[in-house]
Amino acid sequence: MENSLGTQTMSEIELLKQGINQHYRMLELEFFADRIIYPLFASAPHLSEELGEKKAMLMERKERRKEKFSTLLAMMFLNEKLFNALLFSLGDDVRQLVERLSYDEYTASVVELSDAYTNAKVVTRTSKERFDYSGLRPLHVAYMLFATTQPEQIWLPSNYRDYDFSLFLPDEVRQYVRRHFPAKPEYTELLPLQAAPEGQYHYSNEAAIVESAITLANLIDEDIIDYDTKGEKPLKGSLKKVQQLCGFQEFFTIGKARDERQMKEAEYLAMELLISIAEQDDDDIEVKADEAETVAFIRLWLFGLRHQPQIYFSPLKHILVHVKQQYSVYQDFKETSLGSELYALLMDISSVDDVWIGADNLVKKTLYSPDSFRILSKENAKHYFYVTPSRPEDRRYGGAEKKFITSEGSYRRYLTEPLVKGATFLFAAMGLVEIVYDDATSSTPLNDTQYLSPYDNLKAVRITKLGQYLLGRTNTYSAPKSSSSGDKNVGKLVLDEYRLLATLTGANPMLEAALPTFMRLMGNSTGKAGTIAATDSGSRLYVMDSASFLKDCSSKDDVLEKIDLFKKRVGTTFPAIWDTFFEEMLAKVEPLEEQFEYRVFSIKPNRDLMRLLSTDELLKDLVLRAEGHRILIKEDDIPKVKKRLEKFGYLTALEKRKTVRFTTTRRGYW
Repeated sequence: MENSLGTQTMSEIELLKQGINQHYRMLELEFFADRIIYPLFASAPHLSEELGEKKAMLMERKERRKEKFSTLLAMMFLNEKLFNALLFSLGDDVRQLVERLSYDEYTASVVELSDAYTNAKVVTRTSKERFDYSGLRPLHVAYMLFATTQPEQIWLPSNYRDYDFSLFLPDEVRQYVRRHFPAKPEYTELLPLQAAPEGQYHYSNEAAIVESAITLANLIDEDIIDYDTKGEKPLKGSLKKVQQLCGFQEFFTIGKARDERQMKEAEYLAMELLISIAEQDDDDIEVKADEAETVAFIRLWLFGLRHQPQIYFSPLKHILVHVKQQYSVYQDFKETSLGSELYALLMDISSVDDVWIGADNLVKKTLYSPDSFRILSKENAKHYFYVTPSRPEDRRYGGAEKKFITSEGSYRRYLTEPLVKGATFLFAAMGLVEIVYDDATSSTPLNDTQYLSPYDNLKAVRITKLGQYLLGRTNTYSAPKSSSSGDKNVGKLVLDEYRLLATLTGANPMLEAALPTFMRLMGNSTGKAGTIAATDSGSRLYVMDSASFLKDCSSKDDVLEKIDLFKKRVGTTFPAIWDTFFEEMLAKVEPLEEQFEYRVFSIKPNRDLMRLLSTDELLKDLVLRAEGHRILIKEDDIPKVKKRLEKFGYLTALEKRKTVRFTTTRRGYW
């Protein structure tokens, strides 16, 4: 890049000015120019030549317009000579803070920056200005190089009320300022670690997922998973059952957690993530030659992750569990980019073959671009999405109970960083990567827990052989041996020839999950009552009766579907007694047929009328007698009955209904 304004692309100047105009006020720009920039040019006149063809306009002191001052500051950020001269004049503290805010952090609290204050009063400020909100400690002019957030009320340890705001560099500025500092490799490339770091957990689910992916898909198809009242979050009982049947490893061992209560909500987090990604239509699954069918299922899940619009991206609600939504603004989400960005993240991890990558390095490189993982607009994040402070003092004395995501720093802290780390845990559950991490803790805890999200303490990640294969890095794949290999899905179901009894010998997760839908578990081989357990090596006895088989059925179609499903799941020859039972069940379906053409009337106590209805030949043909002094008359016969009764002196208000609408529902006509 050239060093004069005349040779800069106007698009760069305009981009910088856009960020400056949005985050700096006229008063701040004017004051900083008068106190810092113009004195700098006066002390080093040759620097003004870097302004190029705009020198005359920008150096004119009498013209006082925001457009002029924003252009001047944009030039100071963009031109390397001017930028270095400016930072030299502002001092080392400011220079270090500029580098820190352009790379490592988005915001810096003024209360924590004691060097940002001076005893001298900045006379152009008033008590209403955010730099001097408390009227006590105005900001040093050197720090007016930074944009500032609005002041927030805080409580100091001494219970003294104060106001704080943060310094930051707008995104448009950060990406250009970085160019003037030495490159930091951890922001531009993934650096291999010499060895896996120490951690409480080393998680690898590759062997288990390859062995049990089909089992998980079938369990979801069986609808054995119960959800909360909103139909969104699987209940823990179902998660535990599926986890036992599939043999998947969970992320956290609750007994090892420093605070067992704190980590309880993450007890079955891996299962939640896997179920959310596996809830896809697998009718069009394609199995490549020399490839296990279970690997094809995982490829299907990865394809769904890559191409599913964000609006339907189910794992998102399990990853960003700490973020709450004020109103429904789904239409404002980006609908296509999230899946592709997650896939790109996984491809990035796979580019470093068979070595560990530090989590901080992964986050920094991923978020180096200001637009990466931008899952919703800043405006929507500011008004509709929030987190809840965990410390009671944050909610006392007028503190907000809802902390909205109003700044770039909070956007990164509450949305993008947890999303990158949470996505890595999702990849680990899918067997695509292995990870090292600790129990979650955070410097910004929420909701009375010790962490922001369960993924806080991710330390390192490494691509697996399965991940390399599914991403096209290798052409062949050989599944690793699971610790339970050879033990699963070997159980056999034997149907009794004389009774509706079935005996399951050995472990078979699919049958163990499917059979309770059709039958009742009587107990194990010792006759004791028991519960389904994937590791139980004893035989189990099931009994089928009308109550166990017909549960959840409401029509003949439901019964037919359940019979077909049972035969498909059991997959064995059926003795005659079982087919006879199914035929009886079908024969008993809907034994009552509603007659819509009849109307029911009750008869007032009248012996003569009762005698007439019993003896008159015409009325005997038209009227059907029922219990409890009731009679039934066809709708079409209503006029005939009325005319016949009038002949014998009985005046009635019977009228044939003008319109009778029939429906196939059980409610009859209406």
